[in-house]
Amino acid sequence: MKRTILLKLALLSLCALLLTGCWSKRELNEIGIVTAIGIDRQEEQYKVTVQVINPSEVASKEMTTRTAVSTYTAVGNSIFETIRKLMTLAPRRVYLSHVREIVLGEEMAKEGIGKTLDFLSRDHEMRTDFHLTVAQGVEAEELMKILTPLERIPAEKAFSSIKSGEDSWAPIEAVKISDVLNAMLSEGNNPTLSGIRIIGNPEQGNQLTNVEQVDSPANFAIDGLAVFRKDHLVGWLNENQSKGYNYITDNVKNTAEYAPCENDEKGGITLEVFDSTSKLKAAVTSNQPRISINIELEAGIAEVECPLDLSKTATIRQVEKQFEEHVTTLAKRTIQVLQQDLQSDVLGFGDLIHREDKTYWKSIKHEWDNIFPEVETEVKTTVKIKRTGTIVDSYQKDVEG
Repeated sequence: MKRTILLKLALLSLCALLLTGCWSKRELNEIGIVTAIGIDRQEEQYKVTVQVINPSEVASKEMTTRTAVSTYTAVGNSIFETIRKLMTLAPRRVYLSHVREIVLGEEMAKEGIGKTLDFLSRDHEMRTDFHLTVAQGVEAEELMKILTPLERIPAEKAFSSIKSGEDSWAPIEAVKISDVLNAMLSEGNNPTLSGIRIIGNPEQGNQLTNVEQVDSPANFAIDGLAVFRKDHLVGWLNENQSKGYNYITDNVKNTAEYAPCENDEKGGITLEVFDSTSKLKAAVTSNQPRISINIELEAGIAEVECPLDLSKTATIRQVEKQFEEHVTTLAKRTIQVLQQDLQSDVLGFGDLIHREDKTYWKSIKHEWDNIFPEVETEVKTTVKIKRTGTIVDSYQKDVEG
């Protein structure tokens, strides 16, 4: 009995010794926590900008003359080498485990992001839950220096804007590295990334005074989708086209849709879309591929500026039909831009055909880039209005007499 007790004590002591340390530990006073990384190309090299938290400013309850973040930029032959080079500029070792945002410069994205993705997916220190974005019209370095109101850490502002936008505004898509890699590696698909652009004066945006005013001189906004062919940026979808893209790809959770009044009446109707589903189906007939898209929306009437009697079933059906045509038009115009202007299958039509008819796909996959612009598509939208609000008629009818 005594021998058994001694053996257990010895095992417990050994376990305690094994748990007293961690081989990969990092002391907080030795690291600089990076929240965002901007990547550009400078001639044949990489230019990397990191946004590092100033912990004393973030923790402080009082305003000071220092910013909550600092940026450091270096140039090198590879991204990993350049980040190590930053040690010569930053007072602490840069720590990448808390990165929230990766911003790719537009010009670099046009050259290709494949090598960048290799680093981002290979580095053991980085998690994979960050958002990937493309700086629209500017270098990533310039965008990384914009200070933002409300959120003291700009990367958190960008991360929150994308996350909340995807939940409640149809044109926005939150894209993670796994989404990009899956699209690039699948047969008959291409990736998209969210666009991010500077609003206002970028030279004032990196000054502390930018966040000391009610109306900040500079800010940045999530806007549009960057369209890729393989790993090369080939163009952009605007707000309406991005909305059409997300309806087609079943990526709309909640949004607002506006349509003008009919019969030349002033004003319009706004719906709150609270459920959206999209089903895509591929068929091959006589060696000709065809894609059918069925979009179904459930919505409530959020605002009415038109003289409508919403107590009548016929009126509700009239509004439903109007928005069915509206969403169908959004989707068709998006498809047209992707097929004719950008010629990039980011909708996954090729992947659908691959799954539907593997023999046919095997015979045409090497020519898919040339076939995609000619693929015939059919879009059908069904809208069901489930709620009309707490009033039947608009007050506008009474006001106008």
